[in-house]
Amino acid sequence: GEPVSYGDAAYLITVCGKLKSSVIFWDGDDEFPATANILFDKNITDFTHVETVVTVGSDLAQAIIDAAGNKKGIKLV
Repeated sequence: GEPVSYGDAAYLITVCGKLKSSVIFWDGDDEFPATANILFDKNITDFTHVETVVTVGSDLAQAIIDAAGNKKGIKLV
């Protein structure tokens, strides 16, 4: 993906064709755990079905977990 300036680390990822998603990470500290968000364009459901958005988000999250090593064997689906 293409780095963007949000959170502690963020990337704009081309999912397929013109469908893009932003993945934003925030490092944890003593008060808050590490978190991540996957963001889509607010008009995404104007050109694709909401269930497709859910599937793309789930697949993207799994790909990120696997790329990070997935030492706990997490499977989202």
